[in-house]
Amino acid sequence: LADIFATSSGSIDGSGTAGKLSKWSDTDTLTDSLVSESGSNVCVAGSLSAHRITESDSLCNVRIGNGNVLPNITTGSYNTGIGYNVLTNTTSGEHNTSIGYYSMFCNTTGQRNFAVGASAMEKNTTGSNNTAIGSQALRCNTTGGCNIAIGDLSLLSNTTACYNVSLGCGALCSNTSGNSNFAAGREALRFNTTGEGNTAIGAFTLHCNTTAGSNTAIGSNSLKLNTTGNSNVAIGSYALCSNTTANQNVAIGDQ
Repeated sequence: LADIFATSSGSIDGSGTAGKLSKWSDTDTLTDSLVSESGSNVCVAGSLSAHRITESDSLCNVRIGNGNVLPNITTGSYNTGIGYNVLTNTTSGEHNTSIGYYSMFCNTTGQRNFAVGASAMEKNTTGSNNTAIGSQALRCNTTGGCNIAIGDLSLLSNTTACYNVSLGCGALCSNTSGNSNFAAGREALRFNTTGEGNTAIGAFTLHCNTTAGSNTAIGSNSLKLNTTGNSNVAIGSYALCSNTTANQNVAIGDQ
């Protein structure tokens, strides 16, 4: 063994700490590195309890982050949690992927969700088949399912609604229980709460809509001020921009 640790200038020297991985501080001296190991936990530059790097279990769950990543899992399987306080309350939920600070923190049994971003789907409990990408995307969702939210604050206030697609910063931000809406563009359908079956494509389209449904707005600012008017069609920049409560109008062309 002495020959194994011999160097060109003689035997090695230095010291170490149990549980710490060693490193060379010079050509013949060993000392502690920033990496610690204990059982299935590995950490860098911190305590093992606070900075768990990676761990997997017999249920094929993967944890990367602090000690509150998937700490309460019981029967849930094939989950991946990366970040700080991620999937913390999940027990039997499965096939979830959650990346980011407090993402899917409250989830218990929800499954097949994909959340990326700080506080994305933070309050989700049993909602399933959702996709949230962006800071606070679908943050307040609890039981709503089959929603897609891409962009910061996208579908932020959604709680129980289903089958919504929101693409853009602040799109469908106020929606709570309105179903089957499609919003693409910055703050499209921004103030919609319970309105259903609306299609808004373009920045600020149907921006002020609250409870109205079955509207179609294509083009920036089209039907922007509409609040409760139903079954309108506006195609073109600023088309029907000033309409608020009137129903069943059709406007085609820039205004």
